[in-house]
Amino acid sequence: MVKLNKETRLILYNQYEILKKLDSGNVQDYEEYQDKILSGHEMFLDEFTVAFEEGLNYQECQFINNILSLYRTIYYSYKKDEEVRESFELSDLVFKGFDGNDETEMKYLGYYELLTDLGRFQEFSELEKEGHLTMNSHGMGPSLEGLRKILERSEEYEHQDVYTVEQIRYILNK
Repeated sequence: MVKLNKETRLILYNQYEILKKLDSGNVQDYEEYQDKILSGHEMFLDEFTVAFEEGLNYQECQFINNILSLYRTIYYSYKKDEEVRESFELSDLVFKGFDGNDETEMKYLGYYELLTDLGRFQEFSELEKEGHLTMNSHGMGPSLEGLRKILERSEEYEHQDVYTVEQIRYILNK
């Protein structure tokens, strides 16, 4: 439950007062928010912070970045190497995403979406638009433990721009 002191409530109230002047199409909504803020009832105040979730820690963010970087390298290997294209279907190599039905993986999915909104890992966005992947795996991709094992196997090929067919088979255990 959120508890906002009077000073914080005054600041929020005044912000909605400014928004009423800047965004006349939503004046009624802003007045409703102001009424809730004025009332001070905790039940109403929770509505203002529901979007503020606990973020991921540094290690979790790094894990996701590493996974996405690995699959980016695999994707570029597919694009650049004819032998890789002849040996695998693209669908066998693209990242399967995170399970949006799992509480932890849902946060990972949210972090991925933030990264792509910030312009990073755009090749995944393009593959999604083309229908080659969906970042919500619905539990159909590797588990988090499986992804950790994939990362471990990839460590011996660190700093490579592309992988060979044999390296991809080893990394993905195919």
